[in-house]
Amino acid sequence: MKIIIGVLKFIKNLVLFILFLALTILCFQQIQTEIYDFPNPGSFKGDHLYNPYKDLKWKWFKANFHAHSIVIKHVLNGKDTPEEVVAHYESRNYDVIGLSNYHHIASEDLYKGKVYIPVYEHGHNIMKSHRLVIGAKEVSFYDCLINYSRSNKQYIINRLQPDCDALAIAHPKFRNGHTVEDFRYLTGYDLIEVLNHYRFSFEHWDSALSSGIPAWIISDDDTHNVNRPEETCVNWTMINSEKLDRSSILENLKQGFAYGVTGSEGENKNYIDTVFVEDQKVTFRFTKKADEINLFGNNGEKRFSVADTNEISYTFKPSDSYIRTEVINDKTKMYLNPVVRYDGKNVPVNKMKAEVNLLLTYLMKFGVGALYLLIIFTWIKRRVRKKRNKNK
Repeated sequence: MKIIIGVLKFIKNLVLFILFLALTILCFQQIQTEIYDFPNPGSFKGDHLYNPYKDLKWKWFKANFHAHSIVIKHVLNGKDTPEEVVAHYESRNYDVIGLSNYHHIASEDLYKGKVYIPVYEHGHNIMKSHRLVIGAKEVSFYDCLINYSRSNKQYIINRLQPDCDALAIAHPKFRNGHTVEDFRYLTGYDLIEVLNHYRFSFEHWDSALSSGIPAWIISDDDTHNVNRPEETCVNWTMINSEKLDRSSILENLKQGFAYGVTGSEGENKNYIDTVFVEDQKVTFRFTKKADEINLFGNNGEKRFSVADTNEISYTFKPSDSYIRTEVINDKTKMYLNPVVRYDGKNVPVNKMKAEVNLLLTYLMKFGVGALYLLIIFTWIKRRVRKKRNKNK
């Protein structure tokens, strides 16, 4: 009987300790973070159309920014060594190979003279709200583990953005780590990982685009085992660039000179030939006939579709703020960045910025701190009272 009582007491203390630890983490993260006022969603406006494929005079380079390898005894990363991952993608003629282990930047020595773009996957929260920190200068280990509000997500974006060349929201649909509604408001990121072997996130992409946020596409494997064909060389990004170097690749990626592909073995079945704009009419032409070409507009609504052709044209209506293209080929699908309305002068960028609400932020910090101290004080007081009663 004493053994059972002892075990139950141990379990009770363990549960209380876990609850206390969770409370401590929650209070610490909330004291660290900020509360934001988010800008009201808008839409792309202007009498001109921004065409990210206007000058396709450069070469197309194939890239994957999301792959995992062994770091420490397979823990939370991949099944293969870094050398095996890089070699596998090299054998499929990838030009850019991103080893994006969790909070770890791969060594440049792995790439043996090939283009090196440091990248890591950020996030260890339970909701899988992750980001790809591309062109990373250093690793940030800070994250909000619990109570992942929109302000928490914005705070993390703001912390990461200064220490990288490009910031992508990773697999937003995976566990709904970033909601469709989030993308109407979040600011400060550059790219959305729309294609990922775990999930495709078109609703999230269209939510951002419909809110006037020029978030460009990237497409990645997120492989954890290069010997699994269902997750390796199945999603990749094609980037148009004059040079194959870090600055050129990332700058062109951030301006939308890219498109995403889903298929197998990293094998392209079709390419963009030309995309040209004449007044309010846009024409897409491809190097081969496609089985089907679909155009989508505001909120992901289908606008037009053709079959068995290599060309499609569409004239923007006054209600259209953007048009994005899906090209269905034999065994592959291509997803182009949108043609969007703009002023005819400045490349569309996300100018919106979430502003810190200082009053609510400091009230939150004070309230959380006071609550935590009150809980600690109450617990200590009960322990002292219990000890006194026991000694009587």
